[in-house]
Amino acid sequence: MPKDAANMAAALDHVRLAYVVTGLPDVDAMSKAGLAGLGAALKARTSYEHAGPHGRGHHPRHLSFYPLLLLAMDPREKKPSPATCPRIADYMRLGGTILFDTR
Repeated sequence: MPKDAANMAAALDHVRLAYVVTGLPDVDAMSKAGLAGLGAALKARTSYEHAGPHGRGHHPRHLSFYPLLLLAMDPREKKPSPATCPRIADYMRLGGTILFDTR
């Protein structure tokens, strides 16, 4: 799916919780499962309609579509690029929440 189409789907679709895809299968599977469980708990306790977790690339351009972003930190992973840090800061400044999973 082209990036613009994915962004449009994210904006029009249900509210989604997102995680940063690390490329490490075990870490990504744990992130996805954790957000799926959180979404199910939110659905049971609130009016939240979860559409399942959405994996975002390591350098996401549009984070504003996601109220919560899970960033799993793993020693095997590369550090975020200097260009990514201002995007993360803007996301949080504009009301986004990042859960840093440092294990």
